[in-house]
Amino acid sequence: MKPKYARWFFALVLFCQFTSANADPFLQEMLAGVEDRNRSAVLMFQSPDKQVNAVVGKYRDGGPAASMSDLFLLASISKLYVAVALLKLDETGKLNVDDPASKWLPADVVRGFDGLKGVTIAHLLQMRSGIPDYLDGDYIERIFDEGPLANPVRQGLMQVYGSVLLFAPGTRFDYSNSNYLLAQLILEGATGLAFDKALAQLVFNPARLHRTRVPGYNSGPDELVAGRENGMLETSAQYQLYYSGSTGMGDGGLVAPARDVISFYYALFVDGTLLTEVSLQRLIADTDSDNYGLGIEVEMIEGLGLVLGHSGRDPGYLNNVRFALDHDAIAVQLAGDGDFVGDLAMKMLEHYIQQ
Repeated sequence: MKPKYARWFFALVLFCQFTSANADPFLQEMLAGVEDRNRSAVLMFQSPDKQVNAVVGKYRDGGPAASMSDLFLLASISKLYVAVALLKLDETGKLNVDDPASKWLPADVVRGFDGLKGVTIAHLLQMRSGIPDYLDGDYIERIFDEGPLANPVRQGLMQVYGSVLLFAPGTRFDYSNSNYLLAQLILEGATGLAFDKALAQLVFNPARLHRTRVPGYNSGPDELVAGRENGMLETSAQYQLYYSGSTGMGDGGLVAPARDVISFYYALFVDGTLLTEVSLQRLIADTDSDNYGLGIEVEMIEGLGLVLGHSGRDPGYLNNVRFALDHDAIAVQLAGDGDFVGDLAMKMLEHYIQQ
């Protein structure tokens, strides 16, 4: 994870020379799973010696064809951006990720969780706090029934106010989106900035992510590829009802094109733009073999080595990012189709690295 500028200069020169999907049967075959061509998906793979991409579907029902520059809701892929921002604050001494979470959270939120005793910021980022997940079927149905919530972060957390911790903080892993709503509030409190501005200052601008945004602050659902999903988001009216008016949330609220996602991972793991080596090691440390670091999935794969990334799932969207650290290779799947196949990023890594 040390800078490799000369090596990557060559790769970036090739960035504009992506192989067409028409010339890549493997990508064509994977995108054949998009049966409704009003739904869209983007696949991208990049390594030092190979760059390929493919796109299928429409930006909107019956509208123009989707393109590689289109914005997708990243869903839980967003969690890594939040973790990186908090680690940058740790590096500058603004906070310590081992601080009690209660030190940086509003008093009413701390009371809602009975003091958050024993819960640190790191516990939140590594899904080891024991706080139950607010994001369940009832919460999703509530938005479908009532429309956008006035304050989705606070109202999401209220779903689990008063809940008993599932386990003592730090003793187990349990994937809970509540952790990253709290992390968002900590980021805002420590910086004194709104969520979008804090991320722009700490992550987007240093990594030159020119089109990564936080919806509700500076983008809305009309700018995104319209997600679709059987039984949930089958019409434009349902999509607008669910996503309009909501602000970006720390557990999954960022939007970006696939190229920006690749740029973020390169800045983080290749160029050394965002974090020091010490912070990177903390980021990817898998404490008790849970396959999870701080906002990132961590797994050793035979033939690929250490693979990092995150999946992302929200109504109408199904995404995945995988970065093979030993090969400096990344694969990105962004789909505005909640019924799409979810593991194509790993299949791209296996195919292009092992072929």
